[in-house]
Amino acid sequence: MKITSLFVAVLAWTLIPAGYAQQAPTKPKRIRVSVAVESEGPQGEWAQSAQDLTKKQLQKLEELIRAELSKQKNLSLVDWNDPKSHLHVAVVAAQVEHQGASHWVIVSSVLTMADEKGSDLLVTHDVIAGADLLSVAHTVGFQVANVVLRLLTGMK
Repeated sequence: MKITSLFVAVLAWTLIPAGYAQQAPTKPKRIRVSVAVESEGPQGEWAQSAQDLTKKQLQKLEELIRAELSKQKNLSLVDWNDPKSHLHVAVVAAQVEHQGASHWVIVSSVLTMADEKGSDLLVTHDVIAGADLLSVAHTVGFQVANVVLRLLTGMK
């Protein structure tokens, strides 16, 4: 029995690569992401039937989007004017009347890669409609998760 135990111990010792047990786990690289939410403003298209969200609604939408993004463990939220390279989410929001009483929230969500030189490279753009701010924030979070997956896997 002692010979078998010794044989197993020696076999295991020779099969484990040197330093394997001493390697500390590396932290996964986090993708830096910034968010900016704004209204279309009075300079919107003349034919546009949307109304701007209130300042309180815009703040709430940004808060909800940030909350959605903070749930994604591979992201790190940064300020929109961070000088380091990062993924930037620019959201322009408005609301349109739906069946006389309720409103739908409509956003244009643009994701760009911002670099240290001040350049922005378009990654994707979507127009999202939802019955409330939370549903729109969920969809923007999904849009970012989709782009991050493409970035991490090298898909185009």
